[in-house]
Amino acid sequence: MKFLLTVLQWIFSLFAGSVILAGLINGPIWVALVALLAFVVVFPPIQRKLETKLAFLKPKVLKLLAGFILTIVALMMTPASAKAQLCQAPVAGKCAQHESELNVDQAESAYVVARLPNASAGQEATLELTYVGSEGNAEAADTEAANPDDDTPPADDPVAADGEAIDPEAAEAAAPDTSASAVVYTATQGLADGQAQFELPLASLPIGAYSIGIVAGDDDVTGAFELIGNPPRLNSVAVCSALAHDTCASSDGHYLEDSVETIYVTGAPQHIRSEIPVTVGISYVSVPGSSSVLNTVSTTLSPGATEFKAEVPLPALAVGSYEVSLSSTSQDFLTQTDTFAVWPSSDTLASAASGTLSDDTTQLSSLKVCEKTLTPEEYEAIISEQGPDELEAKQSDRCGEAPSSFAVGTQTVNADVEIGSRFSRPEGNLPLTFIWRYSPEQNTPFVEIASGTVDVTPDTGTYLYTLTAGEAGYEAGNYDLIVFLGTNSARPLRYSFVVE
Repeated sequence: MKFLLTVLQWIFSLFAGSVILAGLINGPIWVALVALLAFVVVFPPIQRKLETKLAFLKPKVLKLLAGFILTIVALMMTPASAKAQLCQAPVAGKCAQHESELNVDQAESAYVVARLPNASAGQEATLELTYVGSEGNAEAADTEAANPDDDTPPADDPVAADGEAIDPEAAEAAAPDTSASAVVYTATQGLADGQAQFELPLASLPIGAYSIGIVAGDDDVTGAFELIGNPPRLNSVAVCSALAHDTCASSDGHYLEDSVETIYVTGAPQHIRSEIPVTVGISYVSVPGSSSVLNTVSTTLSPGATEFKAEVPLPALAVGSYEVSLSSTSQDFLTQTDTFAVWPSSDTLASAASGTLSDDTTQLSSLKVCEKTLTPEEYEAIISEQGPDELEAKQSDRCGEAPSSFAVGTQTVNADVEIGSRFSRPEGNLPLTFIWRYSPEQNTPFVEIASGTVDVTPDTGTYLYTLTAGEAGYEAGNYDLIVFLGTNSARPLRYSFVVE
């Protein structure tokens, strides 16, 4: 029995010590003082000295009882702390525990319960819910490919469906802002017994992390939680020029005619818990890194919808690659992109590859056109003056600055094309095709004036193709160059210039 009482003394001593520490850190100081008295009463090494001073505490049972009473008094003197908790269903105005994560696919409701003991009775508490961000948007959505084409020289600026030129800066400014750290919900509730309960609009809150801020007079409390689950998205996105049974049967891979005036984008909505605005944009990508917005349309996804369809009017389509983007101002919507390509004619790609297309996924990464490239002597000078590393950099960009116009009479024009990555099937070569076209004036169809196909190997990296116009040189007019690999996934690059 004596041993058991000694063990209990040590346990009470540790407990009283923790209350002392809490009182010193969080206050008030008298809590620490009362707990210190309890510690002195029950701490075994001090008991002999204590017994000589207070004989009535000689029995260990009395020591334990006194220490217990003093510790309880210290705890009762500890003021209630302000806190905010999230839970699905409060009981008697209280959350059993704070749920730091809440799955929106399983929860039917969500409440924030705040305790503000220092606030005055009848005061109003204001909740401010801030969306911190979501890692879920980094996930890639499953998308499928799509494709368009042209024969008319494009205007200097991209043209909208209504015929007016589009300002690229204005188009960028109009793009939806999906930045994080935004206040997404505020509410006010009256305090009752120092507590306030807020029901959150769970269906309309995006998935991600949140911070809670609640203020009532001079009292305030903060907290944090995260909503998890499946983010809203569009599955099976497809792009086509004609609908079948109100949907794209499949994405048009390559062969859209330049006469197409409308592009359709369809998909299957998934996990749409509230109305979500969606912006569909189509951009022309003549060469990688250079794009211009042709048109955007806005629509709304509603809960329960099983189909998505957007109709995007377009101007005349130039040969080249196009990108379709689906985005939203809803922070957790999974932004998706798809691509399609336009060719001079439906059989251009197959003809250039002699009817046999490789499944290699390699793409061309850049295209420049210039009149003059580095000569062998210039190569040698770079090696001697700046070293072989600089030579390698120059060789990978032999055209340097690519002009948009040449003088009448220019005899030679060079096309410098870079293959973006190693072949996915390194055992074989791929056909690389160049097509030069000419149009005497704006709004006149292009006519092919020359073409050539060469084989490139996995080690080619870059290829320089030269077209000589003879002694008379190039005559005035509009020209373009179309370059592509002979693969099923080929995307043509197009470079246009003027001779004047």
